[in-house]
Amino acid sequence: MTVTQYVPPVGRHLCTKDAAAFLGVRPQTLRNWKALRIGPPARKLSGRLVVYSLDDLHAFMAQREAQTATHNAPASQAGACGEG
Repeated sequence: MTVTQYVPPVGRHLCTKDAAAFLGVRPQTLRNWKALRIGPPARKLSGRLVVYSLDDLHAFMAQREAQTATHNAPASQAGACGEG
């Protein structure tokens, strides 16, 4: 899979397809996260249109990066594995 830089359309909200591209996941993944309430906050506009705020998407990405950094810390820093 090649990584390309995503440039969001002008505006403060993205539809599911664009939000998924922004996060680097498939739209279905974003829908699953929404259903499980583990993804970025979503809002419904006029009927069935679901949108995601750019601020919420940035916050979600920062949170995931922080969790990944903590999870991937060496065992000596994380205090894991009961060694010592």
